[in-house]
Amino acid sequence: MAKTPKSYSTSSTSETQVSIPSNGTNVSITVKASGGGDGGDDSNDDGGSGNGGRGGTFAVKSAYDFTGYTIQMWCSREGSNGANDAVGTGGGNGGAGGDSGGRGADAGPYPYSGGGGGGGGSTRVKLSGNWVIVAGGGGGGGGASANRPGDNGGAGGSWSSGLSNGGSGGGNGGRINGAPDGRPNDGGGGGGGGAGASGGSGGQGGSDPNFNNKTAGGGSGGGSKYNSTYLSYQSDSTNQVSGSVKVTWQEVTPEISTFTASPNPQNSSLGTPLYSTSIAWSGKDYDYAAYKKGNGSYTQLTSSPISITDLPQTNNNNTPKEVTYTLKLCAGGSGGNCVTQTLTVKVRNDNNPSNSWTTLFTVDPSTTAITKKIGTLSGVDMPTKVSSTSSAVTFSTSSTSGFNTTKLINSGQNVYIRFIPAPFNTDLSGVSVNSNVGKTNDRVKSVKVGSKAAFNVTYRTRAPVIKESFNYGNQTGYVPNPDIDFINPDPNVYMVTNSVTCNDIEIDVPIRSTNSNVQVSVNDSWKNAENLNPKRLS
Repeated sequence: MAKTPKSYSTSSTSETQVSIPSNGTNVSITVKASGGGDGGDDSNDDGGSGNGGRGGTFAVKSAYDFTGYTIQMWCSREGSNGANDAVGTGGGNGGAGGDSGGRGADAGPYPYSGGGGGGGGSTRVKLSGNWVIVAGGGGGGGGASANRPGDNGGAGGSWSSGLSNGGSGGGNGGRINGAPDGRPNDGGGGGGGGAGASGGSGGQGGSDPNFNNKTAGGGSGGGSKYNSTYLSYQSDSTNQVSGSVKVTWQEVTPEISTFTASPNPQNSSLGTPLYSTSIAWSGKDYDYAAYKKGNGSYTQLTSSPISITDLPQTNNNNTPKEVTYTLKLCAGGSGGNCVTQTLTVKVRNDNNPSNSWTTLFTVDPSTTAITKKIGTLSGVDMPTKVSSTSSAVTFSTSSTSGFNTTKLINSGQNVYIRFIPAPFNTDLSGVSVNSNVGKTNDRVKSVKVGSKAAFNVTYRTRAPVIKESFNYGNQTGYVPNPDIDFINPDPNVYMVTNSVTCNDIEIDVPIRSTNSNVQVSVNDSWKNAENLNPKRLS
């Protein structure tokens, strides 16, 4: 709910100005113009009464709210009263103001009459250098002549819109010249006209009733106008005595309704370090919005939300980094009445592990995948992605289940790897004939954990047993085969042993003998020993 605006006002009866603050709104101006002075009395009758000035109240149109402007004012004074019952007595002076009222006419020189009252001055107002109001002053009353009262002055003129320039003040009261018998003029002085947008005319001077039976005329009131470009008419008032201006306005205080970030905290929960969030806000009674990061400078905002892409980098797994943003909403521009609110955004985006990894494992050959623990994740504050360039490699936080080609691991969890090792190495090149085992066989997989550089994990299949000592100690009593012609038409005599089981070697290896005449039969096929590569026997 919007805050209730606070109301202010200032009044003046003199020339002055008031500055409306930039967050000022609902500005209204009430003006009053002064009345005219009374006409002077004759010994036998009363002078006419001065009439009142015009008054009115106007609202500054909303288009000019929140701009900050100055209102200048010139407040009027009342016209002076005409002097009483004297020969050639003077008329009253016109009241000062935006324009001065007309001076009342002097009384006739013979014998005794009253002077005319001075017209009231106009009250004028400027808004940011433009004339916007002229309130017309009242006319002065006519002076009395013998046995004849003076006429009353006219009131300040009613309001009309479209003011462009103010008019001049009212003229002086008139006089009647040339009595029929040639004696000096006599009679009360006419009242001065009130000042206004166009000044009121002076009243006609009176004469002695013994000659022409005329009474002194009262001055007309000045015209009243306002500028409808800037103002809207609200109310009218008449018969004002003294000139004044009253300015009222309200000052609003902006209100921040919401100021949020999403996500907050930014925990980079999908395994990729994130540096972004979205800041949204809403408020009331503001016309300027801006934000800043930390102790930086404000940047103006034009819409909500805004995207933040420069959240800081964290470097531990205990305390998140924090960054503070400040929202400022102002009524009346950046230098107006402003309110601020801060918002702290937390971020966790460290996925660079600090622990070491076990990267070499010696294993037996297998046709199924083997599971090994490569380490325990630490030094990160976000779920961290573990993966390999090989689709044959899977990972889990458990040694028995949950294996996937890509896995999110939290700090403190074990990391298990699973893939199929290489078979025994059957390459015997370079292996000594006296060696009991062959060569190892490595299968290497590249592993990537978070932002740490990729490293290799090696399954090293152990070296196979490649040597077996045949025991022929019990192969005695054999004699040369008697049917050598049938077996082999060779004049050499030979003998055949019983079969011997080979159960120590783990890969196919050649059978060698130091005797070049030795042959071996595997699967009923005889071959020289040095060239034989039999199948594994068990």
